[in-house]
Amino acid sequence: MARRKHRKRLIMSVGDKGGSGKSTAIKIVAELHLARRRKLLLIDGDATVGTLYKYHPEVVQPFSIHGPIDERDRLVNEYLSRGVETVIVDLPATSLTRLREMSAEYSFVEEVERAGYRLTVVAPVTPNDDPILDLQEVIGLFDPENYALFSAWDESSPMADHPPEAKPSRFDIVAFVNMSFAEDRSDFQLWDASQPGGFTRRLMEFVGGVEIEIPKLRPRIQHLLQRYRLSYRGAETSPNLSVTDRGRIQRWNKSVNEVVTGVGERLGF
Repeated sequence: MARRKHRKRLIMSVGDKGGSGKSTAIKIVAELHLARRRKLLLIDGDATVGTLYKYHPEVVQPFSIHGPIDERDRLVNEYLSRGVETVIVDLPATSLTRLREMSAEYSFVEEVERAGYRLTVVAPVTPNDDPILDLQEVIGLFDPENYALFSAWDESSPMADHPPEAKPSRFDIVAFVNMSFAEDRSDFQLWDASQPGGFTRRLMEFVGGVEIEIPKLRPRIQHLLQRYRLSYRGAETSPNLSVTDRGRIQRWNKSVNEVVTGVGERLGF
């Protein structure tokens, strides 16, 4: 499916399930952009208690998507109107429910397009089904025509048949398969499975989404990052990590940089 390049990009995490790695994925993308000193706007939709804000309070704009109407509408009415080239938004748990309510009042994707942006949804994938079901619902909400088209074909056709041609999608998806949630890839059976378990993955590919795999990071290092509010790059030289753990995070950062920037324009690179 042909994709038109957009100069401005809105990159956003969406989902109802908490603890699924949404903030981790957004933090990775945001810090790679910060390291390149790009023109960007970082936003935390969980106000001042959100992960992105807590790690980068000096550069992150807080608002509450669970606040009153005028507050939650700031994303479209205020932040996108600034015209910053790359906008990165971390939304909290139950944000999908809130966006569904907002979309009953106006088309969120259309307003993003009117502001001159192309939307990218960053979707975490874990061995559990909650974030996978969240992604399925995101596609149904933002691209209902392709969702209905693929769902009808998937239910009636054997896997050997070719699916119908997808309509041009109005947003992009990057699925982050986070290996820190598992022992190895075999734990992601709900995502990787063929019929019927892998419906969401096939649906994502049908609408032009892509998948990347984030390597496992030692739990001790993750704990220290949280304890000392360290960025991934800052951890490479932090005295709060041992020499060997600093070496591990340096190697992890290099691998993640290659994987994430390899997605290219979908994530603003």
